[in-house]
Amino acid sequence: ISKINDIQVLNLHQGPTYSFKDVGCLIAASIYKQLNLEDTRTIVATSGDTGSAALNAFSKEQLPITVIFPGNERISNFQTTQMMNFHQCTVLGVHGDFDLCQQIVKKEIKKNSLLSCNSISLARFLPQVGYYIYLSHHNQHPLNLVIPCGNLGNVASAYMAKKLGCNINEIYLAFNSNKGVADYLNHFNKNK
Repeated sequence: ISKINDIQVLNLHQGPTYSFKDVGCLIAASIYKQLNLEDTRTIVATSGDTGSAALNAFSKEQLPITVIFPGNERISNFQTTQMMNFHQCTVLGVHGDFDLCQQIVKKEIKKNSLLSCNSISLARFLPQVGYYIYLSHHNQHPLNLVIPCGNLGNVASAYMAKKLGCNINEIYLAFNSNKGVADYLNHFNKNK
C-alpha cells in the first residue's frame, strides 16, 4: 500500500508479469497441481494480463494451458510479447473481441471438461478477495474503492470482501476504452 496525499494505492502490479492476477493465477496453478490435475488442460480467455499471468503460473507448475486472445491488435505489444515467451503452452489469437474469446472458452470448458483460470474459476477468484481483506485490515475507517476493470472479477472480489464484513463503503468501477461492461450496466440502468 502506498499513499498519495489522502489516497491509498494498493499496488497489485508487482508480480512476475506486472498483473494484479499474478497471485490468483499462481495459487490456482498450485491448487490444480495439488489436486493432481496435470492431465486436465486449463483454458483462459484474455484481453492481455490474464493470459500472461496464467501462462507464467501454469508453466512454472508444468501444467497444460491454452490462452485465447483477440489477435487483431486489441492487446498491447508488451502483453503479446509476454505471452509468446512461454514454452510448452498454446497461445491462440482469434479474429474478434474479448467477448468472443470468452464464448470460445466457456464452450470448450463445457464440451471437454477443461479447467479455467479466468475469474469464473474460484481457484483464481478467491485469492483476489484476499487483496481487499488485507486492505481493510490495514484501515480503521470505511473505504471507498476505485477499481480499474475490463471485466468484473476484481470488482466482484472487492464486493465479496465487503459482504464478508470488511470495512468497504462504496466500490467504483473505472474503465478505459474497453468498456463493454460499462455500456451494459448503463443500458441496464436506463431500462429500469
